[in-house]
Amino acid sequence: LIDRGIAFTIPPDISMAAGSFLVLASSRDGLLARSPEATNIVEGGWTGKLSNSGERVRLVNAVDETIDEIRY
Repeated sequence: LIDRGIAFTIPPDISMAAGSFLVLASSRDGLLARSPEATNIVEGGWTGKLSNSGERVRLVNAVDETIDEIRY
């Protein structure tokens, strides 16, 4: 679950190993047109929007423990 900036629940069929990443895109085709090397893409499904002035994005597990967080 991403719970800051946007709210997004990672689908249960997505597996992420340590050190891996997941790309959230509003349009998979649009992203691939600009970045054809992109992999591990999930299209849409979030609520909210990220601030253009930066903010914290946090990944949490099922019991609300922080797995990782970044500020951009």
